[in-house]
Amino acid sequence: MRSLQTRHDGRPKLHLVRWTIDKTEYAKGFTHWSKADEYRAKLVTASGDVRERWDRVTGEPVSWGARDQVSVAQFCLDYVARESPTYEPSSAMTLVETLANLVVAARRERAPAFNPEWRPFVRLWLRQAKIKDDEDDQKKFDSMTSWVSKWSMQLDEIDKYTLLRIDERLRVGVDGSLLGRRTQSRRVAQAKRCLTRAVAEGLILDLPWPEADAGRAARKANTEPKREDAVPAPEEVPAILDAIISHQPATHMYRAMTAIGFYAGLRPGEIVALTRENLTLPNKGWGQISVTKAWVGVHRDGDDPIGQTKTTEHREVPIPPALVSELQSWLDHSEIAEGPLFRTRNDNRPTQSNWRRVLFRATETAGMTPVNPYGLRHACASYLSAAGVPIAEAAARLGHSPETMLRYYVNRIAGHEALSNMQLERFYSITNNE
Repeated sequence: MRSLQTRHDGRPKLHLVRWTIDKTEYAKGFTHWSKADEYRAKLVTASGDVRERWDRVTGEPVSWGARDQVSVAQFCLDYVARESPTYEPSSAMTLVETLANLVVAARRERAPAFNPEWRPFVRLWLRQAKIKDDEDDQKKFDSMTSWVSKWSMQLDEIDKYTLLRIDERLRVGVDGSLLGRRTQSRRVAQAKRCLTRAVAEGLILDLPWPEADAGRAARKANTEPKREDAVPAPEEVPAILDAIISHQPATHMYRAMTAIGFYAGLRPGEIVALTRENLTLPNKGWGQISVTKAWVGVHRDGDDPIGQTKTTEHREVPIPPALVSELQSWLDHSEIAEGPLFRTRNDNRPTQSNWRRVLFRATETAGMTPVNPYGLRHACASYLSAAGVPIAEAAARLGHSPETMLRYYVNRIAGHEALSNMQLERFYSITNNE
């Protein structure tokens, strides 16, 4: 051992451990003196073991190699392979999405910029999925894996300083702007769970994750107030449904899917997973949809995962006569007697991206309030609330808790501002007359 010294040149890792093996000098920097001293003590202990061999590249004991050569990206890959089978399909997709952000965030300081076009390929890599026969995609995938292999931080490099950098990167979007609080919390929480497992396995000594900067989020809220988007009014729904239909045969399918979202409030994945057997469609009056499964998109080539709903609970959702009529029309048009309710002409399940495009085109054509597939669920929740349906009943139909419904799902309804003003005018008029 040559020295343990402190540098005064402004670099983040101020404390440097130096040692020599057969006249070859090695050095390693640390953010904190205690970590540097702990590392020095381990080197001294290893040097007293005559059985220990030394890596002439890193200068560390060979027995440390299994730990030191594990990068954050590789650990995330192993973590997904181990944990995702225990998740429901929708939760597994969320796991991959959040850990893809961790792979990008846990890069070395000198790493060149990460190409935003590579982000989808990080998710493919984590799922160990194959690239389809597309030469351009294969080149992007190879470039991404090369970047990850060279620039992903090693687990033993994680300390308070590097965690602060990782935390900051997880909280911003591709354009560098601060993300919403829920998105930030989801990203950071999953990253913590993953790296905490590394601590449990002895790959990291500890995980001194920094506290969130509450003041920064508050300042953003003051300077960039959130705009509350209104959902379409109930009277807009028939016009939107009519505007969906075009010369494309699939638009009839998207009309039926959109009607389910507006009138029953199912999640997009639940709608795509429906079968004819889930429907009860009487000739008159209210019908019912049995929600038992959900679909989250193709995982790997040929893999078409259908799993439990987000809450893993089955529910029976009453549907109004208007939706009963829409679904009966779809069955008559498609001649579906059993099995999956929605399939494309290539016998695949419809994707949210295509559905979203159809919806945006329809609302623009009809001059109505824009809405996306998941926004249909928010619209239904808002209708239930505006109609005075008891909160417990409305939450049961949507498949979540009353608290979640009030906090996240109830939006303003287009046109209800004027209606509310009229109601208040009548109230003030009655009060003043008294």
